[in-house]
Amino acid sequence: MLAFLVRRLLTLALTAWLATLVVFAVLEAIPGDPALVMLGTSAQPEAVAALRAQMGLDRPWPVRYAGWVGGMLHGDFGTSLTYARPVAGLTRIHSGRRRRGG
Repeated sequence: MLAFLVRRLLTLALTAWLATLVVFAVLEAIPGDPALVMLGTSAQPEAVAALRAQMGLDRPWPVRYAGWVGGMLHGDFGTSLTYARPVAGLTRIHSGRRRRGG
């Protein structure tokens, strides 16, 4: 019974890790520069570079992936680019579990 549970937990961990890799790879494969899209094509190169640095897009993908997964494990799903609010708060609002006072 213990061996079965260990195998199931290892399978769960492997599946979760592969799922995060697939999602991250799909997000990375989207064409275009997010900073350039947000600022517009007439933006100054310095402004685009500053936004890329602020968003962490100037770091190598393994560093971004580790930060992304680490944030998710701590409940930090980042900031919505559309609403400029934490994603965790938006999911609570849209799921009907709004926190009191906020």
